[in-house]
Amino acid sequence: MAKKAKKGKKKGDEGGDSAEEKSKLLEMQLESLKHRLIMQTNKSSGAEAFVKDLRKKFGDLAKDFDEQEINMFSISAEMTRHYKSMRKKMQETIMGLQEKIGETNDQLEAEKKRCQEELDKKDAVIKQKDEEIEEMKRRMKDMSLEFKLMLQETLAGMNEKIEITSKGIEKTRNAMLDQDNSAILQPFITATVT
Repeated sequence: MAKKAKKGKKKGDEGGDSAEEKSKLLEMQLESLKHRLIMQTNKSSGAEAFVKDLRKKFGDLAKDFDEQEINMFSISAEMTRHYKSMRKKMQETIMGLQEKIGETNDQLEAEKKRCQEELDKKDAVIKQKDEEIEEMKRRMKDMSLEFKLMLQETLAGMNEKIEITSKGIEKTRNAMLDQDNSAILQPFITATVT
């Protein structure tokens, strides 16, 4: 606008006209500047309102973000606590099961050892009984042989006695028969002779 004012000076010949023009020009510049100021003020007010609105939105978003962050933190803390609790319970369960496995293995080993001892005892008893049976079979065989020999000796002795007795009985019987026959026949013999 200052350029226009300079142009106006060059165009105008008179100094009065130029003062009036200058005054008009200055008034127009003033109006223009007021107008610009109003526009800038309006823009500034709009910008301030916009900034204020943005700040409010930013504040709301920051507040929501903080709330979400706190909520997320509490959820995360709860999940962490729950996870740690579950992990602790699981570790306790695993430890308990490992102890039970250890105890069961110990019992199993003790039972295996006891069973092996029982088997060894049973085998020893069976071996002992087999030896006793073999010993008894041998003794029975020996006794059977002894009994057979004794029986043979007894039978031989009895046969000898029977033979002796039989010979004695035969002699006695023959003698008796001879006497009996003579006694029985004597009446017949005497009757025939008379």
